[in-house]
Amino acid sequence: MKNPNLEGGLLERAQMVTVAGNAPAFTLSTQLQLSLDEPVVRATLRATAHGVYEFRIDGAHIDERVLAPGWSAMDRRLPVQTYDVTDKVRDGARLEALVGNGWGRGELRFVAMRINYASH
Repeated sequence: MKNPNLEGGLLERAQMVTVAGNAPAFTLSTQLQLSLDEPVVRATLRATAHGVYEFRIDGAHIDERVLAPGWSAMDRRLPVQTYDVTDKVRDGARLEALVGNGWGRGELRFVAMRINYASH
């Protein structure tokens, strides 16, 4: 079933962010300072991870979710969240992404199983 909320070609334009090697545990933090030539009409952030993530703009969380994208059988599907960040994006704004092992790279201990959905 096609998701009507996703724009065509979204995955073709996506960038994979990962760590070198196969680190058993890590937290990745990356920042980007926005440089805009024109006022923002609409700004949408789409995110997912084989783990958990958190985004901040100018140090403020973009919403109340924790442990996004939430658990899923990541070998079959990877949920994508969409955030309207129009009111938060401005010239000079700082976008920060924090990504950790979580569901995709962590171990599911509640069923005494070692399941790792991702190798990277």
